[in-house]
Amino acid sequence: ANIPMEEQEAVMRSLLARHIEQWIDTPIPALDGKTPLGMVGLPGGKERVGQLLKEMENTEERKRRAGEFYVDVNVLRKKLDFPPS
Repeated sequence: ANIPMEEQEAVMRSLLARHIEQWIDTPIPALDGKTPLGMVGLPGGKERVGQLLKEMENTEERKRRAGEFYVDVNVLRKKLDFPPS
């Protein structure tokens, strides 16, 4: 509670950046336990990952508009070789 807001924001941004770095290599239940990076190479996998990214974009956009911390999903799109939305 006594931590300055600037430091709190820096910590949150660092945690979000780390989460983004790890997300593409993390097994995701919505992808039948496969990683997003592994799924894009499977038949129909790119579409499933694309849908998941779209859902994430909608959620993160709501957070951004509310002034909350949010993830730039375009970072994930770039890492997975998806065009920006």
